Amino acid sequence: MPTSLAFALDWSFKVHPHPLFDELTQDEHDAIFAAIRDESERECAKAQRLQFQIYLKRYPSFADTGTSESRKKAWLHHVLGTPLDVERTCILFAEVSKLIELTKNAEETDFFFCGKFSRPPESAKEEEIATLIREIFGYIQTDEPGRANKFLSYNAIGPIIELHPDIEYYYRARFTPPDYIDKKKVMRQTVHPNHSFSPARKTELNQAIEAGDVQRVIDTMGDCFRSK
Repeated sequence: MPTSLAFALDWSFKVHPHPLFDELTQDEHDAIFAAIRDESERECAKAQRLQFQIYLKRYPSFADTGTSESRKKAWLHHVLGTPLDVERTCILFAEVSKLIELTKNAEETDFFFCGKFSRPPESAKEEEIATLIREIFGYIQTDEPGRANKFLSYNAIGPIIELHPDIEYYYRARFTPPDYIDKKKVMRQTVHPNHSFSPARKTELNQAIEAGDVQRVIDTMGDCFRSK
């Protein structure tokens, strides 16, 4: 996704990388950390604006590519592939906040996301929700523990996200540190506490985990279902 976006803009983030923290000036460093005292939507938005301004200052010609929206989206996807942890959590937080607002007071229906969609969207609002979820899920498929753990903490957002046990197992097992004191406890923190895997399926999941291939899990898991 980042490559195609950059290609559409005729821009290379490999040639023009976002500066890492140790490459910032002291003033830039201080301004960013002053903006992220907490992970609120307001603070995250401010941190993103500052980071984007820094990027444009480094590479003024970037402002001549694409549209304002396409530039910002391409830059966000680039930042997600860097060690800028502030932006990683902020980007995901901002998108999830939009999803929560969009689905506020929504009633439970047969349309929800479990790693894939229970059915195709059938209305403009469902399509809007689906587009946002695809973007959020795309952020965590870059195999970065912080984003995966953050996403898991948002599982069962209202009636719209309820991850399939196979997907939950994949992310919890793959990104829990191997020396974590109580790994079994982490694996129990699920919306499907009574679900059990067959030995064959457990082997398949563990192979996908070792390969870092979540798409294999999605392609071979069963239909979405509610925990209750």
